[in-house]
Amino acid sequence: MEMDVVIFRRRGAAAKLQLGAVVPFEGNSAKLVLHPLCAWTLDSCFAKSDTLELLLDEEEPPIQLPPPGGDAGVVIAAVLDDVGYGSRVVGGGIGPSNPHGEESEDLFYLDRNAIPEGVEVVLRPELEVFW
Repeated sequence: MEMDVVIFRRRGAAAKLQLGAVVPFEGNSAKLVLHPLCAWTLDSCFAKSDTLELLLDEEEPPIQLPPPGGDAGVVIAAVLDDVGYGSRVVGGGIGPSNPHGEESEDLFYLDRNAIPEGVEVVLRPELEVFW
């Protein structure tokens, strides 16, 4: 379902388990895709918790989901429970591409203990926003 966070792997012998989210394709809620997730740090995003803050990995293309019974080229290993959701202003809300902070991106909050061993969390430290 839309906004589900899943553990998946691409078909193939050496495929790694990854985190992804089911999201609308380019704003079209009638067409959903599986988009890989990434984090800019493995540090907890909240005090007194072990929560990772994840966002859509723009370096990876979304994976089109087939109609029921079709083959997407991926295997969904699990759908994760207890996912928190939020958003952040794109580019920190400053600069020529988003000067007033109108554009935002989805964030997904997962307890590190809910991520099974062997699941790769892709790190993209350049995506951290400094206020």
